[in-house]
Order: sequence, then structure tokens, then C-alpha cells
Amino acid sequence: MSKFCTDCGHPQQADERFCQHCGTPVNQKAQKPVNQPMQEQPVHAEQPVQMQQTPPPAPRKPRTKKQKAALAAGAVVLVAVVGSSYFASNYYSAASTMDRFKEAVQNKDAEALTSMMVLENGVEVDEYQAEAFLRLPPEKLAEIMTFEETNGFLWSTNEPLLSIQPHGKVAGVINRHAVIGVPQYVELYLPTESEVEYAFSLNGASLGTSGATESVSAGPFLAGNYLLDSTFSSDYGELTASEELTLTSASREYQSHYIEPDMDYVIFSLPYDDPNATNVVINGHEIPFNERSSETVKVGPLPLNGSVSVKAVATYPWGTLESEEIAVSESLQPVTISHLTEDQRSEVGELALAYAEQTVEANANQDASFIKDGTEALKTKWQDNITDMIERNRMYSGQLNEIQLMTSASRVTGDGDTSKLVIPASLHFYEASHLAAEPKDPEEFVSEGYLTFAYNADEGTFSVDDYSYRDETFETEPDLILAGSETYHESIPVQVVEKVEEEKEVSSTATDQDIETFIENFRQDYEYALNEKDFSFVQSYFESGSAIYREYDEYIHSFDDTYYFFEFLEDRVTSVEQTGENTYKVNTAELFDFHNHVNETWRYTRTKSYILKIKDQQLYIDRIDMMTDDITEV
Repeated sequence: MSKFCTDCGHPQQADERFCQHCGTPVNQKAQKPVNQPMQEQPVHAEQPVQMQQTPPPAPRKPRTKKQKAALAAGAVVLVAVVGSSYFASNYYSAASTMDRFKEAVQNKDAEALTSMMVLENGVEVDEYQAEAFLRLPPEKLAEIMTFEETNGFLWSTNEPLLSIQPHGKVAGVINRHAVIGVPQYVELYLPTESEVEYAFSLNGASLGTSGATESVSAGPFLAGNYLLDSTFSSDYGELTASEELTLTSASREYQSHYIEPDMDYVIFSLPYDDPNATNVVINGHEIPFNERSSETVKVGPLPLNGSVSVKAVATYPWGTLESEEIAVSESLQPVTISHLTEDQRSEVGELALAYAEQTVEANANQDASFIKDGTEALKTKWQDNITDMIERNRMYSGQLNEIQLMTSASRVTGDGDTSKLVIPASLHFYEASHLAAEPKDPEEFVSEGYLTFAYNADEGTFSVDDYSYRDETFETEPDLILAGSETYHESIPVQVVEKVEEEKEVSSTATDQDIETFIENFRQDYEYALNEKDFSFVQSYFESGSAIYREYDEYIHSFDDTYYFFEFLEDRVTSVEQTGENTYKVNTAELFDFHNHVNETWRYTRTKSYILKIKDQQLYIDRIDMMTDDITEV
């Protein structure tokens, strides 16, 4: 017999004591049969027949609020579980992961990339690697992010550096896809100098330090454009360098990268030999100059980016001086030393000006005693020059307009107490040099040369020791210009013409002394002719129009404007022989130095044979033959 729950109306089995649907206890005695057949009653015509009906189920008992809430919560949970499962399955799918990856790249969202990217070997991609990936050029990123399905996975086709593959599960049930990167490895090859220590970082992440080693290995990294920062340290300075390091290899092997820091071993060089230069100072280290050389020993390695500065130091009789700070920027680094303090520079300038004024007076008065500020050796040299002027019947008139000194280009010669200071100088005159019988015709004249100063340590003063001419204009700009007095001095004629002529006028025969004096005068005038490029100094020693006259005229005028200087050291007559009634053969020994424009000095040792003749009571040189010629570099 079927029965129903009196609370919810759910069908029940006969032996059940509780409703399996709502849990209501079942009262078996209270149960009434359902659908029992009706008892037949007598049928009377005058009474209607009444049918017995099945009684309706009892009314359902209302659910409590707690029951309703529980039912609602269960339904929500069921819907949420089903919905979440669907959403997660879609969110972590390969297609969705690819879309989210492209969106993060487009938005330059490094943090988002770290949540969806991993390297093939399982190493998580951190933010600095993601940033390096985003720094790749846009066209490179476009190539990498073109995906195509291969063997069930999405692979970047143009550059196979990325793939989208399952990578773990979500809630242990749903497949999670990730962007898998091909790992990048790099081998940094270093200079092998043992004196340098290295430190490296990629995008700010340290790769550690290294000493004397050939290479440093690093990886794995995500493909990207990294900023490689390198620090190189030595005893002499530190260099920090940055460069881009692009890693986009699909080989999964180490990529070689050679570190070439802007460092090198350095030699410091002075523009001139300066044996007084003691050392170069770098970060407290004193680097000596090689003995009697303008260069130091090789030191380093040193940064060549100007971050390290040095000073050169030298000790002279007039004091210890040093250069200004010099930034190191090349392997052969020039340095210059200030040879004078500001006070000494002014002192030397005034001394040079006084000396130049005194030379004008000495020339005009033909008296070397006017040279007050020169050394005794210089005064003697001036006396010889003036004597030569008198003998050649030459006169001088002029004035000093100004002097220009290039103290920045000064140099020091000699060593210790014998050191002398040499300064390029430009002396500006208004002057005329002429024969006594000739009219004066003064004009502007600039004498370029070198003023040499000696120092008296006992007195603590400088004096002019020499002035040597330079037959070309200095390229260095003057840094000290002083005005002259512009006082005009004029020579007083001296009757020396007859004396000069007597030296050349001889009888049909000449004594050995006459010939020796003739040769000595020729050599002296020849030195002037060569240095002044003026044939007129020696033209009277040759017969006009002769072959040797033309030869020496052409030779003296063949010198160009390149600087040179002849310095005759010895001219000696070794023998005189009369070879005919009016002819003589004179043998000589000659020694002179030739200074060229590249600061080279060559010494010539020669023997010559001069053939002289007497014509119209005048000695002439008819021929000069070279006997021996030895040349050595000084």
C-alpha cells in the first residue's frame, strides 16, 4: 500500500519511519488507506447515488528561514562553482593567455608579464627581466609575438623565442597556460690585466665582482635588451661604463660579449726633454720620468674618459713648480709644466724688454757695453758682432716697438744648477742696417727667435744668456706683450771703409796670414748669409759673374721658409800652398751644427780645399772642393 508524507506529500515506502525528502516522522496509525474501493449500498430510485472520494493530502508545513537560506546558498555555490570553472578554464587557456600577454606588452606592464611568463627551465621571470624584454625594439617585439600553433602549442614563428604551453593547474583541476621563454646565457670576456677589478650588473641586478679572470658567465635570462653596467677599478682610478646588451638567441647556448673598457696603460710625455721633471702625480702615486727623457714609465691601466687627473712636478734652480690638473684622455698623454710663477713671469718679461732696448743702443753706438742685463758670455758675443759690423763698414739705426713672449711654450735645458729657461720671443723693431755711405731707409722688422735665461741662485735673479734667431713665424700665440720705448737711436759714421778694403787688397803675392784672415772672414760671413738667406754677405768673396758666384747665389736662395739654423763651431786653416803666380790652395778643417725644424741637430765634420786667385789686387775664391764629410746626429 502506497503512502505519502503528510508534510511534503512525497511518496514513502511502507517500512520508512521518516520522510526521505523532508525528514518528517511518519505516523503509521494515522495513515488512511488511499483509493480503497467503496462499499456498495442499496440503490433506491428516489435517492441519488453518492460517490466516496479520496481525501486530499494534508497541508505542507512552511520551511523555516534557515532552511530557505541553506537552500539558496547551496544553489549559489553550485552556480558559482560551475561559473568559476568555466571562467578559469577560459582565462587560463592558450588563446586568452596570448591575448593578455600581447595586451601587457602593448601597455608596457612589466608586472603583468611576470605573472604569466616563465623560462623553459622553470626559473621565474622577475620584473627586471620583463623590463628588459619590453625594451626590445618594437619591430623585434612584433616578430617575437607572432604565434602559430605547432604540435598543439603556440610558438612565435619569426623568432622562436617564446611559446604558450600548459604550466601547472589551477585548483588542481584546470590547466594553466603560461608564456614560456627560451633561456638566454651570456659569457662576458674581460681584459686580462691583473691590476684591474671588475663589477657588473644587468638592469641594476648585480652579477658579482671579478679579479684576474678571462670571463664571467651569467644566466638564464629572458630575451631582452639589458643595460650592462661595468665598474673597473685599479690603483690609479675607477671607470664606470654602461652599454646595451641585447640577448635574443634561440640556441640556448652562451653568447659571447667582449668587454672593452676605455682604459689603457698610459705614458705621460712632455713636449720637450726636461731632465728637471721629477714625476707625475696620480691619486697620490708618484710616477717618475725616465732618466734624461721627456716620458714617464708606463702606468695603469687608467680610465681614458677624463675622470682621472694628474699633475707634473719639476724642481728648477728657481723653485719647484707643477702643472695644472690634466685630465687623462689618451695612451700617450701630453703634459706641460708651468716653468715660472706669476711673479717670475713678470720678472722675466721686464728683463727681456730691457735687453731688447739695450741691443738697439748697442748696435746704434757700436758698443757692446750697453748690454747691461746679459751674461758675460752674451756680452762677449755681442762685442764680436759689433766688431764684425765695424769691419764690414755696416751701420745701424732703429728703435724697439714691442716684444711678444710665448711663456706657455717655454722649455728648460740643462740639468740642476746649469738649467736654463728658453722662451720663444718675437721682437718688433723699426730699423735699418746699411753701409756708412748708404742712406738710411728704416722699415718694420720682426725678429723671431728664442730668448735663453740663466738663473743666479746666489743672487736669486735671472739674466739673458742668449738670443737665437728663428727664420719662421711661431704658431703659438703670445701670452705676454710689452711695449717698447720707441726711442730712435742712430749710428754715428765711423771711417772704416779704407780698413776693410785693405784686408782684401793685396799685391800679386799674399802672405799665409793674409790668406788665413781671408778664409776666416769668409766663413764668418757665410754663416750670416746662410742664416739670413742673404747672398750679399758673401758676394764680394767671388768674382762677379763667375760659376762659383752663381752657384752660391742659387744655393743660399734655395732654402725655403722652413726653420733651420747653422752654428759654425770651428774653422781652421790647416795648410796654405802657392800653386801659381797668382793662385793658392788652402786646406781647412770645419765643424758646424745644423738645427732643423723638428728639433734635430746634425753635426758636420768636413775638410775642404779652397782654390784662391788674385785679380786686380783682390783675393777671390775660384773653387771649393769637398775632401771629407762626416755627419752625426747630436
